[in-house]
Amino acid sequence: MRRHTWVLLWWAAGCAVDARDVETSTGTSRSEPAATNPEESNSAGSGSTGTMSGTAPQPPEGSSGTMATTPITSGNKESTRDAGALPGAEDGGAADAGGAPPTCGASCPNPGMGSGQPDLIVSSLVQSLPNPIPADFEVSYSATISNIGILTAPASTASFQVGGSLVLLPVPALQPGQAETLTRSTTFGSMSSFLITVIADSDDTIREASESNNQAVLTTMTGGAPDLVVSSLTAAPQTPALNATVTYTASIRNDGASTSAPCNLSFQVGGSLGSFTVPALAPNATFVQTRTATFLDTIAILVTAIVDADGIIPESDETNNRVQIQSRI
Repeated sequence: MRRHTWVLLWWAAGCAVDARDVETSTGTSRSEPAATNPEESNSAGSGSTGTMSGTAPQPPEGSSGTMATTPITSGNKESTRDAGALPGAEDGGAADAGGAPPTCGASCPNPGMGSGQPDLIVSSLVQSLPNPIPADFEVSYSATISNIGILTAPASTASFQVGGSLVLLPVPALQPGQAETLTRSTTFGSMSSFLITVIADSDDTIREASESNNQAVLTTMTGGAPDLVVSSLTAAPQTPALNATVTYTASIRNDGASTSAPCNLSFQVGGSLGSFTVPALAPNATFVQTRTATFLDTIAILVTAIVDADGIIPESDETNNRVQIQSRI
C-alpha cells in the first residue's frame, strides 16, 4: 500500500511540471485577439510589443528600405499592394519602373499631343532693303523655318505670300534644332505698303507641341528712291601759307524721295585716303565730314569725295555721287 502511494505522488508531481511548461510557452507566443475590421487590425499591429524571431523576408533586388503595403478596398474584398506602385498597376495597366504611364492608345486624353512633339516656327523673316523700298527696285525676302521641338519634324510645306502673290515651298524633314531658309524676290512697281506672310506647315499635316507659333508677318513700304549727292566740297583757307593747317569739308545731302541706308564716304586729300560712315539720311537731310592737312612745300593737290563709294544703295541717280577739287598751297 505504501509503495502504491509513492507511485501516485511521483505521477502527480510530473503532471504539475508539464502544466507549468505549457503555460510558459503559451505566454511567450501569445497573440492579440483578431480584429473585427481593417482599422482595428492596423491599430493592433502598430501597438504590438512582442518580438518576431527568425529571418524576415527580404525586399526585391533594387528596392530601398522596407516594402510597405496599403490596404485597397474593392467591394467587400480587401487586398494589399506596394505603396509605391505606379497608378494603374492595380487595374492591370502596364507601368514600368521608370514611372511611364500605362499605354492607353486612343483612350488617352489628346493622344500624341504635348511637349514631346516637333514644333515648327518661322524664327526670322527679313527683307534685303530698308523701308521704304524704291519703286521698280528688286527686293529679296528670307524666311527661316526652325524646329524647336524634341522630335524630328517630317517634310512639310510652307506658304510664302508677298503682297497678293502666294507660293508654296517645300521644307525638308528637320531634326530638333535644325532650320531651313526659304527666299523670294520681287519688284514693286507702285508706291504702297504690302504684307509679307510666311506660315510653317501651312497645310497643318504635322502634329506639333504648339500650333499657335507657325506664322511671321512683316510690312514692306514702297516709295521713291533716295539720291545721295556731294552737295559741296571746300577748302579753308583757300590759299593757305606754308605750314598752315587746311580744313577740307564735304557735305552730303539726300535729294531723293525716301530715306537712305547708312553707307561709306571715301574722302581723299592728296595721297591720303580716309573712309567715313554716312548715317541714314531722310529726304533733304545733310551730313558733314571734315579732314585737316598741313603742307610744308608749295604744291597743288587733288581732293576727292565719293558718297556710297561701295555702290550698295539703289538710287534714282547714280551719276552724282562724286566731287573733286584742286587745292594749291
